[in-house]
Amino acid sequence: MESRRLEALARFLAQQIDRREGVSGALALLLAALFADAAEAKKKGVGKKQKKKHKRKKRRRGSSPRNCGDIALEPGADLHNCDLSAANLQGANLTNAKLEDADLSEANLAGAKLSGARLWRAKLNGADLTNADFRPSRRGKTDIFAADFTDANMTGADYDSNDPDQVYYAHYAIFCNTTMPNGNTSNDNCPAGGDPGDG
Repeated sequence: MESRRLEALARFLAQQIDRREGVSGALALLLAALFADAAEAKKKGVGKKQKKKHKRKKRRRGSSPRNCGDIALEPGADLHNCDLSAANLQGANLTNAKLEDADLSEANLAGAKLSGARLWRAKLNGADLTNADFRPSRRGKTDIFAADFTDANMTGADYDSNDPDQVYYAHYAIFCNTTMPNGNTSNDNCPAGGDPGDG
């Protein structure tokens, strides 16, 4: 409440107190002014919170890849939305790592530990996943929802799409011209319209 408004209110109250019949009216006006200020302050606070929340959501949904050069490749690492395309991650221990929306296309993940990793919508096109470990970790199963394994090589990887206890959402992952652990080629969930070998 501004000082001028307070002074004016104080003068008005002094006049009203001189007249006994106006005391209750003055108190009512004072309370109304205080409540109005409190409501306005609360409204401003809520607005700020909503703006912050919106900014956080916007950042999470941002499509620009993150620069993750300073992030240690270790268990539980937060690598969501990182551009790791063509990176040499051979034998990396990425157990329980957060790899949502990460670009791992053409990356060397041979022998990498991906137990319990979250690979939602990760791009693994053409990645070398030979002997990679997809087994569950103590914290949970590996999550491959909408992960794209097009042209990836998973020869010898510890992965079984038929084992519901090993990974989450295998039926939503894209296996297109993918060399599976047993050496067979999988074309499960290839994009519609043509031979997966085309283009």
